[in-house]
Amino acid sequence: MATEGRRPEAKDLAGVRSLHVLIAIAYKKGVILAVPYENINGTFFAQFIRRYFNIAFGCAGPKQNGRRLFVMDNDPSQRSKRAKKAVEDVEAELLELPPRCADIHCIENLFNLIKCKLEDEATKHNITKESFEQFTDRVLRALNNISIEEVDKLILNMARIIEAVLASKGSEKCCKLHITPQICRKILFSTR
Repeated sequence: MATEGRRPEAKDLAGVRSLHVLIAIAYKKGVILAVPYENINGTFFAQFIRRYFNIAFGCAGPKQNGRRLFVMDNDPSQRSKRAKKAVEDVEAELLELPPRCADIHCIENLFNLIKCKLEDEATKHNITKESFEQFTDRVLRALNNISIEEVDKLILNMARIIEAVLASKGSEKCCKLHITPQICRKILFSTR
């Protein structure tokens, strides 16, 4: 049963599995990592960091001024002590963005883009039923086919919004989003 104002999600439907994918994107590189997972917690995410972050950061290019920036989406597993220690161990800086700010969470916009592409593909190819494995393959293929330009556009759009927040010098919108000028500058620095 769905509550008013939102569509039913897979987790609301009996017998439906949800696909979870950890995704990393980088400016001028596109999607650099897409790893499906079943369950996530601090221990799993710390292991994921140790296994994949150096590879992902290597794909993203050299450190900028001796640092790497990991922008997280406020998942509790990413804020765990184990995960934060793992981020520190791979010489990354953790940047926690405020919740419910889809405009500056470019990965959320990437998910929306993928969803639209998957819906278009299902319509075009008359896909009305598929196994979980087929759906997983289709999602991963869609992620791998996202162009670098599309990812850059999402990242630059985030940067433009942040520049507007900085220009507002603490306007009502900035306060509602709980975005500090320091957070904005860190994100802008990482996109240049």
